[in-house]
Amino acid sequence: MSNQEIFKNAENKPDGYTLLGTGWVSIEEAQPKPQQRVYVVCENPKYGGGVVRFQTMAEYIPTMTVKEEDYMADEFQGDGDYNEEEDEYYTPEGFYEWQSEPEMNWKISAKVTHWMPLIALP
Repeated sequence: MSNQEIFKNAENKPDGYTLLGTGWVSIEEAQPKPQQRVYVVCENPKYGGGVVRFQTMAEYIPTMTVKEEDYMADEFQGDGDYNEEEDEYYTPEGFYEWQSEPEMNWKISAKVTHWMPLIALP
């Protein structure tokens, strides 16, 4: 299913939660392409109940697709998913906050609920 089809289907949902009218896609509906930079909405539990929501830019890394040596700083290598046949460690699956420093990709520990493609620059 293309992003356009996902957006069209989501717009027709009565709760408005899947797509908030602005291009947000629920994680339950679809994942972004591997290493595609996107905006993400995250939730952290709030002391006393409820959640704190925030957004940031991130990249999604699927399981066993990106070698640690190509993505992680040296001090964080060796903790990922190990492939015995290749004798290689891969970056653990998840969303990683995108930083301008190429070796500073921090895995997002908060629950990611939605994502949206980046808006084109002027």
